[in-house]
Amino acid sequence: EEYFVSYLDKLDSESSYPDMLFAVEESIHLLKYRNKRDFLNLVVNRMGFVSVLKRASFIKEYLSDFANSSKYKIDACIAIIRSDIHVLIEILILHLEKQGTISLDHNTRYLLKNVDLASCHDQTPDLHTKLYSVLANLQCVCKEDFQLLLAIAKQVTSRSHAKREGILHSSIFFSASVFPYLKFFDHSVKLEDVIKNLAVNKDTKNLYSLIDGLLYRLYQGNESIPNLKQLLQNIALEKREREWSGLDFDYVDNLYSAENTLGFVTALKTCNRLVSKNVTSAKIIIFDYVSPDDFVEAVFLQNNSFTIEVPYPKYADRQYIVTTTAMKGGDPDTFSMKYGLLDSDQGFLQDLPKLHFAIEVVEAEGSSSSRVLPLTWCGKPTCDKTKTYWNWGYIKFHSWKFKKLDMICGCEGLVELKNYVSVIDRLKCRLVAFVISF
Repeated sequence: EEYFVSYLDKLDSESSYPDMLFAVEESIHLLKYRNKRDFLNLVVNRMGFVSVLKRASFIKEYLSDFANSSKYKIDACIAIIRSDIHVLIEILILHLEKQGTISLDHNTRYLLKNVDLASCHDQTPDLHTKLYSVLANLQCVCKEDFQLLLAIAKQVTSRSHAKREGILHSSIFFSASVFPYLKFFDHSVKLEDVIKNLAVNKDTKNLYSLIDGLLYRLYQGNESIPNLKQLLQNIALEKREREWSGLDFDYVDNLYSAENTLGFVTALKTCNRLVSKNVTSAKIIIFDYVSPDDFVEAVFLQNNSFTIEVPYPKYADRQYIVTTTAMKGGDPDTFSMKYGLLDSDQGFLQDLPKLHFAIEVVEAEGSSSSRVLPLTWCGKPTCDKTKTYWNWGYIKFHSWKFKKLDMICGCEGLVELKNYVSVIDRLKCRLVAFVISF
């Protein structure tokens, strides 16, 4: 098992078909014969770092003999292909045309039941039309085909009802709390005014966002806090009045720090009213360490999804998903990051934990210590052809693969900060989340 995990770490857009085939086949074997789904989830998440074209090419070759493919293989491909449903529909149309339009086989029915045809229509309407044109020419319709039609009709009816009632699938997703940069973080604004403004800001909804904002501001300035003990007491009172949960110790212990933030972070670690060492770490690893280049491709430039588990009894019987929507037309405002239930029929809005997102950075070679870079006030990632890095708030990703991009400059791209944290190629980074309340 350790070998398999280490093998997955090497999968990327340069990997060959046999390399990917081994990973997928091994994970299916473990699921089929040992009932271990964790390894398939690892493969699915790791394939998120493979380029869209390379991923689609693998799926088309892997399901080239669609008629004889097992349901395990089809399920794995549905998970791997993520939101690019059109790849599977192209395979299905080729399969139907090859066998002739007599009737539907078991695999065709299975795929049609388990993919989101509405997404196919949204992404590639011409392909959606072609699929239904092929289906309309079927010469023999049996009982199973009629049951399939009923299942699709039920799905469409449910969506229509949800739309009227305002309870669409997207309503059980939360947007990740990554807010635009605030002008009062600027080093020209007095520190006491920053603290007051943070306390009343509508986006300061938990202790994490308040601490992140204060740290962001301290990182941009050079002044010290005149009465650090009193400041922490005031924050503790704010926490109690607003009934906020405390901070995870691992989060605070690894917060990024510099000369102008070290005193505050050191004092925060020892403040028992705000931080507790006596709770199990609330950190969720969304995907493991990758290079800055791979991070940029997987998070900024692809529609991606990552399955996660929340390690508390309240959420133990549910699977959750974190999704990123790639920028379109070079416009940073089209980027989004959300999380929600993997299956919308599993539960309701109250079943979603409150998550706080951050990036962990570690030395690429052998270091066990990491730095936590909060994302609360980072807004949207930006990059343009005049730069050699991607900018996500105060974080700079030096991504040489994608440095020549024509992009609309979002509001975060116009902000010139005094200090940045640089994520360079000798470092590795991963996306994590901390459970705010449980």
